Amino acid sequence: MNRVPLQQPQTCGPWELKERLGTGGFGNVTRWQNKDTEEQIALKQCRQELSERNKERWCLEIQIMRRLDHVNVVAARDVPEGMQRLVATNDLPLLAMEYCQGGDLRKYLNILDNCCGMREGSILILLRDISSALTYLHSKRIIHRDLKPENIVLQQGEKRLIHKIIDLGYAKELDQSSLCTSFVGTLQYLAPELIERQKYTVSVDYWSFGTLVFECITGFRPFLPTWQPVPCLLTERLEKWLQLMLKWSPKERGKDPNATPSDCFLQLEMILKLKLVHVLNMMSAKILIYAISDDETVASLQLRIEKDTNIPAANQELLLEAGLVLEANALASQCAVDYMVIFFYITAVSLIRSTNFDLLFHFPLGGRWTTDRLSSCVSVRLLLLHL
Repeated sequence: MNRVPLQQPQTCGPWELKERLGTGGFGNVTRWQNKDTEEQIALKQCRQELSERNKERWCLEIQIMRRLDHVNVVAARDVPEGMQRLVATNDLPLLAMEYCQGGDLRKYLNILDNCCGMREGSILILLRDISSALTYLHSKRIIHRDLKPENIVLQQGEKRLIHKIIDLGYAKELDQSSLCTSFVGTLQYLAPELIERQKYTVSVDYWSFGTLVFECITGFRPFLPTWQPVPCLLTERLEKWLQLMLKWSPKERGKDPNATPSDCFLQLEMILKLKLVHVLNMMSAKILIYAISDDETVASLQLRIEKDTNIPAANQELLLEAGLVLEANALASQCAVDYMVIFFYITAVSLIRSTNFDLLFHFPLGGRWTTDRLSSCVSVRLLLLHL
């Protein structure tokens, strides 16, 4: 959560508003402190503009929170007297919770020391705490359905940090059939059966838990597109250049007598002059990379794509990020502007129609690929394509 400093103090009896902690799924969260006892609470307030369904979820979250009691699930607190009238902007109840001063797990992951993953000891503590919390919730027949680093907060205990699950706004109480079908949660951590709107059980929390643990170990989420940070066309050239720059002998460093040109910076200039086109194949969700010449046409590029994908050139439709269709006789070099990565989309013309949204891709086998799953690699707006 992003914390916002206060410009003017606000009080309710002995309670003083200290800061705005941020915004959760359904409402704003603020930190209050009792001037007499030093006790602190986090107060969550429902937003007025929520739909009726989400207002029901809000009330359900409060009901669930008030009956839970586990060290690794954030505890509900009594709302201080008079605060409902002072703070609430609607007739929905407030939710008071214990305040955890360590922030959320996302903040912890963003620390420089954790950019390539957390320390082993920290991961083992996380595993113990969150598995205990999930076991408890599931024993109460509750599925969290939105487990992610932002919904795990840290509290300093007597001997170590304690992880606590928060934000039960999407929690679901299991009915007698123990199967649910509603679609909720955060896309990066959603189990496949949720995305496909199939019936699901508590195992959706296992998927989310496994995904966030993977991220804590490695520093990145699994299931990203198969796109290397450095294109394979550049890898060999850059490896040779780096070997040149990192030679042990000062006299040999930066020079290659067997290459033309031999000077390291002239060789680098040749690498930088390469014009690369990045093509996102919508049928396989893979990125293809081609080095092109100044006079190469789009038609020539389509033939190369056909060879790699078995998609006939006649059935290809190449789109710029703005949605413009490239003509076959146009120069392909217009797609490689300086160092900006421009993506194309290969589509089967007879199957796909386009609209002006940018939310979801549909695939022939009924699977789905969300723009969010590409966000770590693709920095352009994406076009919504429908079969």
